[in-house]
Amino acid sequence: MTRIFLTGASGYIGGNVLHLLLEKHPEYEVSVLVRDAAKGAKIAEVYPRVRVVQGELDSLAVVEEEARRADVVVHAAASNHIESAEAVFRGLSDPTREKTGYWIQVSGATLLSAPEIEKGVFGEPSEKIYGDIDNEEDIKSIIRQYSAKRVVDSFILNSPSSPKTAVVVPPIIYGQGQGPIKQRSVQIPELARITLQHKTGYQVGRGLSVWSNVHIADISSIFVALVEKAAAGDDGPYWNENGIYLAENGAISFGDISRRVAEEATKLGLSSTDVKEVDHAEADELSPHAGILLGTNARAKAQRARKVLGWTPTGGSLQEEIAETVRIEAVALGLLSKSTL
Repeated sequence: MTRIFLTGASGYIGGNVLHLLLEKHPEYEVSVLVRDAAKGAKIAEVYPRVRVVQGELDSLAVVEEEARRADVVVHAAASNHIESAEAVFRGLSDPTREKTGYWIQVSGATLLSAPEIEKGVFGEPSEKIYGDIDNEEDIKSIIRQYSAKRVVDSFILNSPSSPKTAVVVPPIIYGQGQGPIKQRSVQIPELARITLQHKTGYQVGRGLSVWSNVHIADISSIFVALVEKAAAGDDGPYWNENGIYLAENGAISFGDISRRVAEEATKLGLSSTDVKEVDHAEADELSPHAGILLGTNARAKAQRARKVLGWTPTGGSLQEEIAETVRIEAVALGLLSKSTL
């Protein structure tokens, strides 16, 4: 029996990974860390075979013990919580373990934006596209250079060969999640929200910055494919020094996204098609961290997942999802009835 310990089950990514994992592998024994008792009860109701562990990321003894008991840890709750990462490492490297542990960690595409963030450049284009094989050393160099900000990425990069580790780096994620609690992403729904509330579109600076993007189902399938390799004890070229996984299925400028969001809101009679240019600080006032999340570049080529995992994204495009995202946000804001969905 393969034992999985997953954090972030009440979140967007972790919840969707949990859904897909149980759908594909009902034979796995899964435990999840949940801080909120009500959310834990909801997860137990939807997935009665899942063992809900009450605790938070700062419950370090709990995290360490669950990691020690697990064959595989999927740490999807946070990308920068170093104390919980250290607890996962301690549990997976405990000398009393009978076999090697595997650790699959979520990161984030702001990793690729770090040089721009440091320079304070927002809304401008970049020709740089990072491939996780072709530019692997460049990515590792960024982690080292910005280790104070990328503390978990850096910790894993500098960890020994046991446990086996993999870091998954999501770009813009879109699409309705299938997890039991949170089914909403951040960047595009937040852009839709502020457009609907202010009745105009927004872009950071000239709107020329670009992030890659991927459907929630497709990013989740990378996590699940890695769990499957771990469950099989497959120590092929998937882990540690070969363990950085970018994800993408397209790329579009934030200015173009903003225009499309405003157009869809206009079709519903809820906005104008105008797009207002704002600076980094103004964007942050509209939505937390929007200056970075909507104003930097993070373009990727998911070479490794395609090559070694046989990953093929199948979700629809971000462009196809924008209209639905705007409608969902309009319903959430009380501007449309649920019957429009």
